[in-house]
Amino acid sequence: MSSVFSSVLLSFLATPTKVVPIKNFRELSKAVERGTHRTFSVKGTIAVPFFLNSKEPYLRMLGILMEQNNWYIPPGEACNIQEKGEESIMIGSSEYLLFQFGVKYFRSRILISEEGAYTVPTAFAIRKDFCCTSQLRKVMSRMVSAGIYDRCSKLEISKHRISQLVNEENVNKERVLSLEDLLGPFSILLIGWMVSFLVFLGEVVSSNCVGRTFWKNTEEPHLEYSQLLLVEYEGCFLDSFVGPVRRLSTEKEKVVDNERFINSEKQWRMYF
Repeated sequence: MSSVFSSVLLSFLATPTKVVPIKNFRELSKAVERGTHRTFSVKGTIAVPFFLNSKEPYLRMLGILMEQNNWYIPPGEACNIQEKGEESIMIGSSEYLLFQFGVKYFRSRILISEEGAYTVPTAFAIRKDFCCTSQLRKVMSRMVSAGIYDRCSKLEISKHRISQLVNEENVNKERVLSLEDLLGPFSILLIGWMVSFLVFLGEVVSSNCVGRTFWKNTEEPHLEYSQLLLVEYEGCFLDSFVGPVRRLSTEKEKVVDNERFINSEKQWRMYF
């Protein structure tokens, strides 16, 4: 048990506990309102106008804060969102976010939420008297079902990311351990010590109780047997814990030995 606690303690001391990420827009609105996070949107998108005209109060509050603080970034600087701090959040379409941060290099550092706030329909405009509308719809449906669209999207994402990896530098930011980081591992250590002490105390108490019960059950018959043999017998039978004692003579006899043998002036016979 001690090795388990020490390994957990060392793991917590080596790496500080991670902050719980924001999972939905309701939590994001509360975090931005408290001032712990900042939310950015690409210029020219409909994110902020949609939030301002939304029926949900937390989305309207989010749009108002983004508009007041002018939290907009140019389209070409979306990949530099990390330079604004770990508390920075970017809002955009799912396709755009996957295009910018969908590769494995970013997945370990950036979390893309699965919740959607709004939907933007996409359609193809064709001529009214186009002759092959049904054939075009069938071909597009087959391409999507076969995974060709996803394959092309991933290839373009990889090409775009490789072109930007050349000028990117790895920045290792040092963090100082705080009391909050140490509270978790030391709490686990103290709880483990308390549980171990309670288990040890329970084992001691239970062993004492079992020992007393055992000696009580084994010594009481021996005492009664000895007491019964230290009396003078006269006549008939005598019941004891080892068996009946039968007298073969009418004279008084005295038992001298307390356990196995009986010495007397006349013969005794004991049946075990």
